Amino acid sequence: MLLFALVGCTDSFLWWDFDDESGEDPKGPGGSAEDPTLPKMTCGPGIAAYADGAPYADAQEAVETLDGRTDVSTVSFCPGIHDVRIRSVFEDAVNLESVSGDPSDTELTGNNQHHILEVVGADHTRVRLRGLTFSDAEGMEGAAVEAQNIDSMVVEDCVFRNNRAGSGGAISVFLDRDGEEVWPIQILGSVFENNVADSRGGSLLLRALEANQMLISNSTFRDNEVLTGGGGAIYSSPIKDGSHIEIEDSTFENNIADTRGGALELEYLGSLAVVNTSFVGNSSSDGGAIYLEAWPNPQGHAEISASTFHRNTSEAPFSGAVDSYHWSVAFDAVDFGEGADTNTPRDIADCDEDLLSDATLTYDPDRAPPCQQ
Repeated sequence: MLLFALVGCTDSFLWWDFDDESGEDPKGPGGSAEDPTLPKMTCGPGIAAYADGAPYADAQEAVETLDGRTDVSTVSFCPGIHDVRIRSVFEDAVNLESVSGDPSDTELTGNNQHHILEVVGADHTRVRLRGLTFSDAEGMEGAAVEAQNIDSMVVEDCVFRNNRAGSGGAISVFLDRDGEEVWPIQILGSVFENNVADSRGGSLLLRALEANQMLISNSTFRDNEVLTGGGGAIYSSPIKDGSHIEIEDSTFENNIADTRGGALELEYLGSLAVVNTSFVGNSSSDGGAIYLEAWPNPQGHAEISASTFHRNTSEAPFSGAVDSYHWSVAFDAVDFGEGADTNTPRDIADCDEDLLSDATLTYDPDRAPPCQQ
């Protein structure tokens, strides 16, 4: 079992157990425990970053130590703005983090010229990002983070702002996994804002060879945009059915897609669960907030509960909030808004009326019920 010191915060290191057979951190995502025997990383004049605990005056020099590594590698950045570009093949795990744990004081920038992190995986490659802001990156895919053939990625307490790519404005992930992680993709307590993609996935693009799972928790996606495609905030298209995405305690606000899914466009997926999440002011041509498609295999199922859809707009009839194709969608305790908060036009296209029969819904009584009749 390999234990590695990950984050040197003010009072303690954070430890991650990468070889736990369950595939989960035994103390939860980013589990932590103090180790008083280790020295603390401190930031001051002449120190920009640490690479595996060794101090560097230049952040780019620190990240260049990652090239060709075959073991777990960590770079911890001191407060400040760092123009860095990381490009490498990683065989084990790569971890980028701030020493302070606070994304507001530690920023990695592409300076409107280049990617920030490009990872090509080999075998069981894992990526973890914590306590950083990624800004002003540009690239063909995943301007801030482009990860190919990796096994898992955890993004925690990060901010992605003003990044632009052809697809996946902030992050592009291609999973090729055979690991045992319950949630191979985790987005936790993070913010995605003002990211732009030309074709799909304004902030996040996820593709996978096998069925996979993604967890989004306590995160915010606002003012992201796709110029000529779908998924204003997130686009996901696993190659095989049977995948699952779970979104909880999150906000999708003012995201825009030119075609489908102002906030989310999900294709060829198995299931979606949305709990206690707000979709406000998102817009697209079809599915103002969410567009779901399972063609050619009608296997998709979504459950949306304790959530809010307000002021989302679509050009297609009946799909101001949600449109689906070959998906069944169940709603419960969902607020579709009244008066100025209503979705336009109407709320839901092609939903299963049977799934609404016992649901608790809020909608404008002056309009027709939320489902297409």
